[in-house]
Amino acid sequence: MKKIYVIHRDAEFTKNCRTVLETAGFAVEVFRSTGPALNALNWSAPSAILLNMSDESLDGLQLMQRIRNKSTAPVILLTESSEEIDEIMGLRLGADAVLRQPISQHLLCEWVKSLLKRHQALTDLAQPGNQMQRQIQAGDLVMEPDRFVAMWRGQALPLTISEFRLLSSLASRPGIVRQRDSLIDVIHDDEGYVDDRSIDSHIKRIRSKIREIDPSFNCIQAVYSLGYRYNVPEEKQRLKVAATRDSVTMQEASFHA
Repeated sequence: MKKIYVIHRDAEFTKNCRTVLETAGFAVEVFRSTGPALNALNWSAPSAILLNMSDESLDGLQLMQRIRNKSTAPVILLTESSEEIDEIMGLRLGADAVLRQPISQHLLCEWVKSLLKRHQALTDLAQPGNQMQRQIQAGDLVMEPDRFVAMWRGQALPLTISEFRLLSSLASRPGIVRQRDSLIDVIHDDEGYVDDRSIDSHIKRIRSKIREIDPSFNCIQAVYSLGYRYNVPEEKQRLKVAATRDSVTMQEASFHA
């Protein structure tokens, strides 16, 4: 169970916030002052932190800086200030979001879920040997997620962030059906509200952009009532297998020599 730290002086806010977050499946630890919160970070690693910047924004900003020295967890700063400089400073000191109060606890919970999802995706990308960290090659499609580069038969594809994420999600597992719900999750953080029609529109634009290079492109196939999959033509698969066998044969020959 993911643990959320809530650092806020308002008793009613923390009570309501705890209720909403625990209902969503999180463990919640509330701190009414900054000292205990900083001490807890020495022995506990929360999944996310909600921090009230307070009326005296300097206190909240100083605490934000000290938190970043102890934790890499996503941090949401809450402020009642209308000054843009406070938001800018909060982001510069490492906050993942700065939200103005009053704010619905349910909306705040959605922010927590969204940031946790993004943080987990970045953590997965950083793991050695992760598929998304390496080059993705599926037939004539080559993608480099770290460089945000996509190419079809050697020509660059001008994809948006959402289009790139969708295409890489499909191409990283050729032949596997990705349900619409999982594809919605792929681009939810970039676009906020996403539905089935949004996915269909993105797929249509991806196909259109690739067909400007190759009119015969038909690798992205819709699976009725489920979602989409990326299919690599059989001849491309055979060529890839043959190339792999040739490589292994050459390595064996070199070893025996």
